[in-house]
Amino acid sequence: EYSVDVVMPYCNEPLDDLLSKKTGYEEDWLVSPVPLRHARLLLYRLEGCVGEAGPASLPPRAAKVAELFSSLEVIPVAASPNAWESARYFLHMARRYDVLADFTIVLHPDVFEHVNPRTLRNVLQSIRVGSFRQAAGQLGSWHEYLSLSHHYLMRPSRARFASTNCTDVDLGFRDLWWRLFGDEKGNLTETSDFGFYCCSQFLVHKDAVRRRPKSWYEAAVDSVAWEHCATSYMELLWHGIFSSGELHERKRQERAELPLFLKVDNFLESTSDGLV
Repeated sequence: EYSVDVVMPYCNEPLDDLLSKKTGYEEDWLVSPVPLRHARLLLYRLEGCVGEAGPASLPPRAAKVAELFSSLEVIPVAASPNAWESARYFLHMARRYDVLADFTIVLHPDVFEHVNPRTLRNVLQSIRVGSFRQAAGQLGSWHEYLSLSHHYLMRPSRARFASTNCTDVDLGFRDLWWRLFGDEKGNLTETSDFGFYCCSQFLVHKDAVRRRPKSWYEAAVDSVAWEHCATSYMELLWHGIFSSGELHERKRQERAELPLFLKVDNFLESTSDGLV
């Protein structure tokens, strides 16, 4: 049985999406509860959100959601709310590097704003019964990294121009790439004409994380000012971290190596061309 950690950046959100069978899509005809019982929930909670950071301090609705998981751990983080999620994802990979779960799934508290609930359900069920890794053995290493969002962006403008609310920040997309990848910067050949799944919600296998040394993740935590602009650029780079620097991420339905359920379960997909 494979171990699964669900990692969330957290403050005081109710996490209600994970409670409802409808999960916010009232028109959906094929929604069933997401199976969370065999996953562990780790909430990286900002210290500024609450005086006491333990599980007992969670809002009642969030505590009810946490009961759906096999276990809950609340990790206090001394960081600014402006840091958003990237710093806490890197922090998890650095601190748990030697004891990572087989699969780590990073999600926002409002997970179904960008993730099709069927996709998350089917991925977790497939991991639980063993077919996820079994299919990977037959079709390659696709299981080592998988974006979960259903919002696909082509030729993102932020790869070329700073967003309007980031013009006063001395860090652009290329700057962040060079800061993170250093000696790999020669791979930066796709500055605008590439596509990716937005919003930093994905699954990664421990083998993919460990292809980079622990010190690399520690440096990522400490060497970047993770305010909202750097985090928005990071959305374009997660795929590159786990794919040897290649930025372009093909759509799931176009990837022959993926099992069928991951290629056809994109009924909520939307595509933006040249937007942020």
